[in-house]
Amino acid sequence: MLTRHLKQFVKYIIRIILIVPRALESRFKRSPRVVFYSPASFQAQHLYPVIQHIIDQNVQWELVLIGDFDSKFGVCYYNQLSDFPIYKTIDIYISTEMVLPWWLDAIKIFFGHGVGPKIDYQEKYRTSGFDISFSPCLPIYKAHLKPRNRNKAEPCKIGLPVLDAYINGSVKIKKSFICDFFQVPTNQPILVYAPSWNSDPDLNSNFDVIIGELKKCKGMSLIVSPHPNLLTNSINGRLSDFCRYGVAINTKYSTLDLCAAADVVISDISSVMFESIAMKKTVVFDGNRKVYSMYGADYVLSMVEASLPRINWEGDVCCQLKKIIEQYKDTDGDEFRSKYFFNLGDSTMVFVDSIESILHGVISKSNRSPS
Repeated sequence: MLTRHLKQFVKYIIRIILIVPRALESRFKRSPRVVFYSPASFQAQHLYPVIQHIIDQNVQWELVLIGDFDSKFGVCYYNQLSDFPIYKTIDIYISTEMVLPWWLDAIKIFFGHGVGPKIDYQEKYRTSGFDISFSPCLPIYKAHLKPRNRNKAEPCKIGLPVLDAYINGSVKIKKSFICDFFQVPTNQPILVYAPSWNSDPDLNSNFDVIIGELKKCKGMSLIVSPHPNLLTNSINGRLSDFCRYGVAINTKYSTLDLCAAADVVISDISSVMFESIAMKKTVVFDGNRKVYSMYGADYVLSMVEASLPRINWEGDVCCQLKKIIEQYKDTDGDEFRSKYFFNLGDSTMVFVDSIESILHGVISKSNRSPS
């Protein structure tokens, strides 16, 4: 108890000491400083279109990246939060995780990356330390509207910037490159099976049945793209577990790129299933209903089952898939897309414009919560 109080006292003293150097630094700082924090590379990728847009538009902000960014964009970069000089002021702090350093004095934005409805952790951990939450889709927006999360953070409908380039056609993944890499025929439909990972293995889909049946589908090029956590040497999965099926296993491409080149995507609750719906791909629900209940997403399951075809794994899977492909229309899923996603195709611009609005005083410094 004494140690905890001593630590709090030391932090308090440091905050007081920082007032003068921060005031001086702020006085001579020419541009607003916007910090992007992301501790995992797969989360950081969702910020890349935003960062690139800011650079391309020559927006006069000083950008700082902290965390696991594969691309540094030629801007100021730190490996971890503890590396950042705390005497420097921050105008806006944007994080893909609910992480707030104790020394932070800034407008704090939580960006709920991904559009999958695994929202239990979004509800479990309070966003009250943040001023605003940037929501990419309906489930995360609703999670942040929960009473326990409304102590401080104001949810905003932003969307998922990483989808913009795929939807607008500026990023096109060549099917021939995918087929050459995975050594599958180029004259057949590409079928991607993308199962999600769950901390409880009992919530995973039945890989043996699903992959076993999909292997029987002649005239289709099957590629299995498991969640990265399913390929690690853990109790829940490892690469060798999937290699034994004798099918193409994706360990190189982002699953989003793979699905962009696919003709058919099959999944459960994975974010990439919903991203594929946004890209107007032929998407099939694998029937794993229990995982939705576990993650508090029963209403999303109702939307999925009302919008997507589902495979009967005890029937003729190949015939079912061929029928689904023949009957698919681009307008399928329009109602789902209009309800589930925000600002499809324009999310990057909305994200940046929202930062601009905040910097211009939509949320003033007096409205910030204490760090």
